[in-house]
Amino acid sequence: MIKRILLLLLLLAIAGVGGKVIYDQWQIKMEQQAIQQEIQRQMVPLQQQKRSLMDELQQLQKQYDGKMAETATVQFVFSQLDERLYLEVFPAMLQYGMKGIMALSATEYPGAPGRITVRQFQEMLRDGWSYCLQWDGVSTLWDSFTAVQWMMPDSTIEMPDTVYLSPGIYGINLDTTLNEQGVRMVIHHAEDGLPVDITGVEGSLWHIGSTVWKPDQSRLDLQNNLDNRGNLAFDVSFESSYGTYSTLGFKDTLYAAATYQNEKTLQVTDFAEIKELYAYNNNANGQENYRWLRKEEISASIAEIRKEIEKLDQRIERISLGGMADDETETETESEPEGEKTPLAALENERMNIRMQMEKFDKEHPYQVIGRATMECVFLSPESSVYTEFFPQLQAIQAKAVVAVSSDEMPGEDGNLTWEQMSDLTAHGWESCIFISGETDSEAVIEKVKQVFTANKIQMPQTLYTDKGVYSSRLAELAEQEGFAVIIHHGEDGLPLADYPADRGIWKAGGILWTAQSSPSVLASVVDECKNLVVAVDVRYDAYPFMESGMNTLVEEIRQMVSEGRLLYTGFTEARASQEESKTAREKVNEDRDRQMAELEAALEEVEKRIQEISSVSERPTASNNPISN
Repeated sequence: MIKRILLLLLLLAIAGVGGKVIYDQWQIKMEQQAIQQEIQRQMVPLQQQKRSLMDELQQLQKQYDGKMAETATVQFVFSQLDERLYLEVFPAMLQYGMKGIMALSATEYPGAPGRITVRQFQEMLRDGWSYCLQWDGVSTLWDSFTAVQWMMPDSTIEMPDTVYLSPGIYGINLDTTLNEQGVRMVIHHAEDGLPVDITGVEGSLWHIGSTVWKPDQSRLDLQNNLDNRGNLAFDVSFESSYGTYSTLGFKDTLYAAATYQNEKTLQVTDFAEIKELYAYNNNANGQENYRWLRKEEISASIAEIRKEIEKLDQRIERISLGGMADDETETETESEPEGEKTPLAALENERMNIRMQMEKFDKEHPYQVIGRATMECVFLSPESSVYTEFFPQLQAIQAKAVVAVSSDEMPGEDGNLTWEQMSDLTAHGWESCIFISGETDSEAVIEKVKQVFTANKIQMPQTLYTDKGVYSSRLAELAEQEGFAVIIHHGEDGLPLADYPADRGIWKAGGILWTAQSSPSVLASVVDECKNLVVAVDVRYDAYPFMESGMNTLVEEIRQMVSEGRLLYTGFTEARASQEESKTAREKVNEDRDRQMAELEAALEEVEKRIQEISSVSERPTASNNPISN
């Protein structure tokens, strides 16, 4: 009996000790939570103030570095994510090196039926595109963003600081809500008398004026923007009731914008770049912008802001290390000596400087496209006019071309080139290729051409030209097995039309069938990116819409590009050699760029690691560093 009583007392004692331990742990946890809450309460406003100062400092630094140009600016905002955005618009803008902005909402999001996929969305972001949030002006901004996140569970997106409103929704009464919820820029459509420009007061909400893109109005809108040296956001939608979208019309707008960019009168930007280019005069109505302060003024402002950031760093450091509760009434004598910074503050400034260096380096050293564009002209029939009309025209600009032959059309036949003329063309660097149409036996055609060319002592063609819709991977394999160096497609199997030659194996070159109405922008885009394109010209008597005057226009279009050294109009052999030489130079320059950027990234990673180490130490609360008790 006594043993049972003793055992019971022992168990009660153990339970009492265990309960006290649990209670003590709970009490410590509650104290730690209280400490962290108090630290957070004190630090959040200081961190927000510091971020605002750092944004201002970054903008001033970019101004000081001379990055802003006296140009108008324009953005392309896509309020509907139709699949044509990826299939048509994205490649067209890529040709000119332009980026767009996608407006996301619970109904317009990647992965929705008929819209771009999440994979396509991510690819566009990697290429430099950005996104903003569509808002209805009624629900909370956070609910709108959460709705987008809910629709895109497999994609990581962050809350953007720019909000887009459809025509008729914006009103000045919404500014308070936008400001309270951390929005920096709002896109309106000139409601409440706001101008279609960019206006605002530094440190508060910026207003970006937008106009619905229309093919018959866009050129005039661009010109008006240029005249005012202002900013314009084109609101582009694929919905017919919203604005009549036209593929050709939109490409024409891009071509016009690219022309103005080349003339240095216009810059296509995104919203992140706007604050790099604009500063605002805080006048009575807050709507008049100005460009460029003098460097002396900027330098003085930079120095003053850095002093303010250092003071904030010192206050943040004391709180994070568990010092006295922050007191805005503390005197200068209580602060650290001038010029001295706490370790964390010094590291924060170092991190900011490295990030600014990285951003500056990234803008000043973009990935280079070095070399000349190459283009081949393939005449789809060995008609005599190739020798009598076009050979002299191309010879005048030192350009070469390619003649296509088939089992049905060979030199030496009535109305075609003679074998002597074919030999003369070859002597001047021209090449030949084999035309494969849908109805022919490819292997039989290749074998017949081999026999005829061998009999006439002409070098066997090294290129296969496939008629539109005929190309296939099986045919490409056959061409490679037969020893051909090039096969020409028309975009089948998703292959790009304008591209660089392959590093190895057969070169799958993209081609377009030229007509008298062919857009010169096709040539311009190839030249700008130093890529390759095949232009196929049908010179057969009944070909449509072949016109001699149109061919003269084509020759004239390339004449200037050739004379400027921007285009090599030649055969496939020389084109491939030129592209490979350019590729080597391009890779060397870009490797140097990547190496220098990697060094900056490594330095940033090291600084962030040291900041994390110091911060982790400061997060360990003790009785002596409780800001509440102090």
